[in-house]
Amino acid sequence: MCLLVLVALALASSPVWAQDGPATVYEDVQLLVTIRKLDLTPEQMQRLLATAQTLDQQRQAIAEARATTWEEQQANIAAVNDAWLKGEDAPKDAQQAANKAIGEITKAEKTLAETEAKMVEGLIGDLTKDQRQHVETKQQADQRHQRQAALAGFATVGEYVAYRIEQMRDLMPDEYNLLRVADAREMATRIVGAGAPNLDQFTDALLRIMDQVMSWSAENFDKQHATLPAQISKFLGIEEQQLSDEVVRYEELLALMKSGRTAALLAEIQASQGGGEG
Repeated sequence: MCLLVLVALALASSPVWAQDGPATVYEDVQLLVTIRKLDLTPEQMQRLLATAQTLDQQRQAIAEARATTWEEQQANIAAVNDAWLKGEDAPKDAQQAANKAIGEITKAEKTLAETEAKMVEGLIGDLTKDQRQHVETKQQADQRHQRQAALAGFATVGEYVAYRIEQMRDLMPDEYNLLRVADAREMATRIVGAGAPNLDQFTDALLRIMDQVMSWSAENFDKQHATLPAQISKFLGIEEQQLSDEVVRYEELLALMKSGRTAALLAEIQASQGGGEG
Protein backbone atom coordinates (compact mmCIF):
# COMPACT_ATOMS: atom_id res chain seq x y z
CA MET A 1 0.00 0.00 0.00
CA CYS A 2 1.58 3.31 -1.05
CA LEU A 3 1.74 6.30 1.28
CA LEU A 4 -1.02 8.17 -0.55
CA VAL A 5 -3.35 5.21 -0.10
CA LEU A 6 -2.45 5.07 3.59
CA VAL A 7 -3.25 8.76 3.98
CA ALA A 8 -6.52 8.32 2.13
CA LEU A 9 -7.41 5.36 4.34
CA ALA A 10 -6.73 7.40 7.47
CA LEU A 11 -8.78 10.33 6.23
CA ALA A 12 -11.67 8.63 4.50
CA SER A 13 -12.29 5.05 5.58
CA SER A 14 -13.55 5.99 9.03
CA PRO A 15 -15.54 9.18 9.62
CA VAL A 16 -14.43 9.17 13.27
CA TRP A 17 -10.77 9.54 12.28
CA ALA A 18 -11.48 12.50 10.01
CA GLN A 19 -13.21 14.30 12.89
CA ASP A 20 -10.40 13.80 15.40
CA GLY A 21 -8.14 16.54 14.09
CA PRO A 22 -4.73 16.76 12.40
CA ALA A 23 -2.77 15.30 15.31
CA THR A 24 -4.79 12.09 15.31
CA VAL A 25 -4.68 11.80 11.52
CA TYR A 26 -0.89 12.24 11.64
CA GLU A 27 -0.63 9.50 14.27
CA ASP A 28 -2.79 7.22 12.15
CA VAL A 29 -0.61 7.79 9.09
CA GLN A 30 2.59 7.09 11.06
CA LEU A 31 1.12 3.85 12.41
CA LEU A 32 -0.12 2.82 8.98
CA VAL A 33 3.34 3.42 7.49
CA THR A 34 4.85 1.17 10.17
CA ILE A 35 2.28 -1.55 9.47
CA ARG A 36 2.97 -1.30 5.74
CA LYS A 37 6.73 -1.59 6.23
CA LEU A 38 6.28 -4.70 8.39
CA ASP A 39 4.55 -6.36 5.41
CA LEU A 40 2.53 -8.68 7.66
CA THR A 41 0.69 -11.74 6.47
CA PRO A 42 -3.07 -11.88 7.22
CA GLU A 43 -2.35 -14.34 10.02
CA GLN A 44 0.31 -12.10 11.55
CA MET A 45 -1.98 -9.11 11.28
CA GLN A 46 -4.74 -11.00 13.07
CA ARG A 47 -2.37 -11.90 15.91
CA LEU A 48 -1.20 -8.29 16.13
CA LEU A 49 -4.82 -7.15 16.26
CA ALA A 50 -5.48 -9.50 19.18
CA THR A 51 -2.43 -8.10 20.96
CA ALA A 52 -3.54 -4.51 20.36
CA GLN A 53 -7.02 -5.29 21.66
CA THR A 54 -5.55 -6.85 24.82
CA LEU A 55 -3.47 -3.73 25.42
CA ASP A 56 -6.53 -1.54 24.84
CA GLN A 57 -8.37 -3.47 27.53
CA GLN A 58 -5.51 -2.83 29.95
CA ARG A 59 -5.53 0.88 29.12
CA GLN A 60 -9.27 1.03 29.62
CA ALA A 61 -8.95 -0.69 32.99
CA ILE A 62 -6.32 1.86 34.06
CA ALA A 63 -8.49 4.76 32.86
CA GLU A 64 -11.44 3.42 34.84
CA ALA A 65 -9.26 2.88 37.92
CA ARG A 66 -7.90 6.42 37.61
CA ALA A 67 -11.42 7.85 37.42
CA THR A 68 -12.54 5.77 40.39
CA THR A 69 -9.49 6.76 42.39
CA TRP A 70 -10.10 10.43 41.77
CA GLU A 71 -13.75 10.10 42.74
CA GLU A 72 -13.00 8.15 45.92
CA GLN A 73 -9.84 9.98 46.97
CA GLN A 74 -10.60 13.52 45.81
CA ALA A 75 -10.94 14.85 49.37
CA ASN A 76 -7.69 13.21 50.52
CA ILE A 77 -5.75 14.36 47.45
CA ALA A 78 -7.11 17.89 47.86
CA ALA A 79 -6.11 17.90 51.55
CA VAL A 80 -2.56 16.84 50.68
CA ASN A 81 -2.29 19.45 47.91
CA ASP A 82 -3.65 22.23 50.14
CA ALA A 83 -1.15 21.37 52.86
CA TRP A 84 1.71 21.31 50.34
CA LEU A 85 0.72 24.71 48.94
CA LYS A 86 0.65 26.16 52.47
CA GLY A 87 3.98 24.59 53.34
CA GLU A 88 2.36 22.49 56.03
CA ASP A 89 2.46 18.78 56.85
CA ALA A 90 -0.43 16.91 55.26
CA PRO A 91 -2.87 15.00 57.49
CA LYS A 92 -1.33 11.56 58.00
CA ASP A 93 -4.46 9.59 57.11
CA ALA A 94 -5.07 11.64 53.96
CA GLN A 95 -1.42 11.32 52.93
CA GLN A 96 -1.41 7.54 53.35
CA ALA A 97 -4.72 7.07 51.52
CA ALA A 98 -3.67 9.30 48.63
CA ASN A 99 -0.24 7.67 48.34
CA LYS A 100 -1.76 4.19 48.32
CA ALA A 101 -4.30 5.05 45.63
CA ILE A 102 -1.80 6.86 43.42
CA GLY A 103 0.75 4.09 43.97
CA GLU A 104 -1.69 1.49 42.67
CA ILE A 105 -2.29 3.50 39.50
CA THR A 106 1.45 4.04 39.03
CA LYS A 107 2.08 0.33 39.45
CA ALA A 108 -0.59 -0.50 36.87
CA GLU A 109 0.91 1.98 34.40
CA LYS A 110 4.39 0.50 34.93
CA THR A 111 3.00 -2.99 34.32
CA LEU A 112 1.34 -1.76 31.12
CA ALA A 113 4.62 -0.25 29.87
CA GLU A 114 6.44 -3.51 30.60
CA THR A 115 3.73 -5.45 28.79
CA GLU A 116 3.95 -3.16 25.75
CA ALA A 117 7.71 -3.75 25.56
CA LYS A 118 7.19 -7.52 25.85
CA MET A 119 4.59 -7.36 23.08
CA VAL A 120 7.16 -5.68 20.82
CA GLU A 121 9.52 -8.59 21.39
CA GLY A 122 6.64 -10.95 20.71
CA LEU A 123 5.89 -9.18 17.43
CA ILE A 124 9.52 -9.39 16.35
CA GLY A 125 9.55 -13.07 17.26
CA ASP A 126 6.45 -13.64 15.13
CA LEU A 127 8.15 -12.24 12.02
CA THR A 128 9.83 -14.36 9.40
CA LYS A 129 13.60 -14.23 8.88
CA ASP A 130 13.14 -12.02 5.81
CA GLN A 131 10.81 -9.65 7.67
CA ARG A 132 13.21 -9.33 10.61
CA GLN A 133 15.96 -8.13 8.27
CA HIS A 134 13.99 -4.88 7.96
CA VAL A 135 13.29 -4.44 11.68
CA GLU A 136 15.53 -2.83 14.31
CA THR A 137 15.79 -4.74 17.59
CA LYS A 138 15.94 -3.10 21.02
CA GLN A 139 19.64 -3.94 21.29
CA GLN A 140 20.34 -2.27 17.96
CA ALA A 141 18.25 0.75 18.98
CA ASP A 142 20.13 1.03 22.29
CA GLN A 143 23.45 0.96 20.42
CA ARG A 144 22.18 3.64 18.03
CA HIS A 145 21.06 5.85 20.91
CA GLN A 146 24.39 5.44 22.69
CA ARG A 147 26.21 6.34 19.49
CA GLN A 148 24.07 9.42 18.95
CA ALA A 149 24.55 10.50 22.58
CA ALA A 150 28.33 10.28 22.16
CA LEU A 151 28.09 12.28 18.92
CA ALA A 152 25.96 15.07 20.39
CA GLY A 153 22.84 13.74 18.71
CA PHE A 154 24.27 13.25 15.21
CA ALA A 155 23.65 9.94 13.48
CA THR A 156 27.10 9.58 11.90
CA VAL A 157 30.70 10.50 12.68
CA GLY A 158 30.91 12.42 9.42
CA GLU A 159 27.95 14.65 10.34
CA TYR A 160 29.32 15.26 13.84
CA VAL A 161 32.84 16.18 12.73
CA ALA A 162 31.53 18.34 9.87
CA TYR A 163 29.37 20.26 12.35
CA ARG A 164 32.27 20.78 14.73
CA ILE A 165 34.59 21.98 11.94
CA GLU A 166 31.92 24.37 10.68
CA GLN A 167 31.81 25.88 14.18
CA MET A 168 35.61 26.17 14.20
CA ARG A 169 35.55 28.21 11.01
CA ASP A 170 34.09 31.08 13.05
CA LEU A 171 37.28 31.22 15.14
CA MET A 172 40.17 33.58 14.52
CA PRO A 173 43.33 31.81 13.24
CA ASP A 174 45.15 32.20 16.55
CA GLU A 175 42.11 30.90 18.45
CA TYR A 176 41.94 27.86 16.19
CA ASN A 177 45.65 27.14 16.61
CA LEU A 178 45.23 27.33 20.36
CA LEU A 179 42.23 24.98 20.50
CA ARG A 180 42.74 22.58 17.56
CA VAL A 181 44.59 19.80 19.40
CA ALA A 182 42.25 19.82 22.39
CA ASP A 183 39.18 19.83 20.13
CA ALA A 184 40.52 16.99 17.99
CA ARG A 185 41.31 14.95 21.11
CA GLU A 186 37.86 15.55 22.55
CA MET A 187 36.17 14.51 19.29
CA ALA A 188 38.36 11.42 18.97
CA THR A 189 37.49 10.40 22.54
CA ARG A 190 33.78 10.70 21.76
CA ILE A 191 34.16 8.64 18.59
CA VAL A 192 36.52 5.80 19.55
CA GLY A 193 36.43 5.95 23.35
CA ALA A 194 38.84 7.22 26.00
CA GLY A 195 40.74 3.95 26.30
CA ALA A 196 40.89 3.07 22.60
CA PRO A 197 44.36 1.92 21.42
CA ASN A 198 44.01 4.04 18.27
CA LEU A 199 43.03 7.24 20.11
CA ASP A 200 46.27 9.07 19.25
CA GLN A 201 46.16 7.91 15.63
CA PHE A 202 42.54 8.96 15.29
CA THR A 203 43.28 12.34 16.85
CA ASP A 204 46.04 12.92 14.28
CA ALA A 205 43.68 11.97 11.46
CA LEU A 206 41.10 14.44 12.75
CA LEU A 207 43.73 17.17 12.91
CA ARG A 208 44.65 16.57 9.29
CA ILE A 209 41.07 16.81 8.04
CA MET A 210 40.39 19.79 10.31
CA ASP A 211 43.41 21.70 9.02
CA GLN A 212 42.51 20.88 5.45
CA VAL A 213 38.93 22.13 5.73
CA MET A 214 39.97 25.18 7.74
CA SER A 215 42.27 26.18 4.86
CA TRP A 216 39.42 26.24 2.36
CA SER A 217 38.06 29.51 1.08
CA ALA A 218 34.48 30.40 2.00
CA GLU A 219 33.46 29.70 -1.59
CA ASN A 220 35.09 26.25 -1.61
CA PHE A 221 33.59 25.40 1.79
CA ASP A 222 30.08 26.34 0.62
CA LYS A 223 30.59 24.29 -2.55
CA GLN A 224 31.59 21.15 -0.64
CA HIS A 225 29.38 21.64 2.42
CA ALA A 226 26.72 19.11 1.39
CA THR A 227 29.23 16.30 0.77
CA LEU A 228 31.56 17.15 3.66
CA PRO A 229 30.20 14.49 6.10
CA ALA A 230 30.73 11.75 3.52
CA GLN A 231 34.21 13.06 2.69
CA ILE A 232 35.15 13.05 6.38
CA SER A 233 33.90 9.50 6.93
CA LYS A 234 35.85 8.30 3.90
CA PHE A 235 39.01 10.12 5.01
CA LEU A 236 38.75 8.59 8.49
CA GLY A 237 38.14 5.13 7.03
CA ILE A 238 34.72 4.78 8.66
CA GLU A 239 31.94 3.03 6.79
CA GLU A 240 28.71 4.64 7.91
CA GLN A 241 25.21 3.88 6.79
CA GLN A 242 22.07 5.36 8.25
CA LEU A 243 18.96 3.28 8.62
CA SER A 244 16.96 3.03 5.43
CA ASP A 245 13.50 4.58 5.40
CA GLU A 246 12.17 1.06 4.87
CA VAL A 247 13.67 -0.19 8.14
CA VAL A 248 11.18 -0.23 11.02
CA ARG A 249 12.86 1.41 13.99
CA TYR A 250 12.31 -0.03 17.45
CA GLU A 251 10.61 3.21 18.50
CA GLU A 252 8.07 2.73 15.71
CA LEU A 253 7.28 -0.78 16.94
CA LEU A 254 6.86 0.52 20.48
CA ALA A 255 4.60 3.32 19.23
CA LEU A 256 2.48 0.66 17.53
CA MET A 257 1.99 -1.10 20.87
CA LYS A 258 1.48 2.08 22.89
CA SER A 259 -1.13 3.65 20.65
CA GLY A 260 -4.81 3.29 21.35
CA ARG A 261 -5.38 3.69 17.60
CA THR A 262 -3.61 0.51 16.48
CA ALA A 263 -6.47 -1.94 17.01
CA ALA A 264 -8.94 0.23 15.09
CA LEU A 265 -6.50 0.71 12.23
CA LEU A 266 -5.76 -3.00 11.93
CA ALA A 267 -9.46 -3.81 11.98
CA GLU A 268 -10.09 -1.28 9.21
CA ILE A 269 -7.25 -2.70 7.12
CA GLN A 270 -8.60 -6.22 7.51
CA ALA A 271 -12.11 -5.08 6.61
CA SER A 272 -10.84 -3.23 3.52
CA GLN A 273 -8.99 -6.38 2.43
CA GLY A 274 -11.98 -8.58 3.09
CA GLY A 275 -10.10 -10.37 5.87
CA GLY A 276 -12.29 -9.95 8.89
CA GLU A 277 -11.88 -12.41 11.70
CA GLY A 278 -11.74 -16.09 11.34
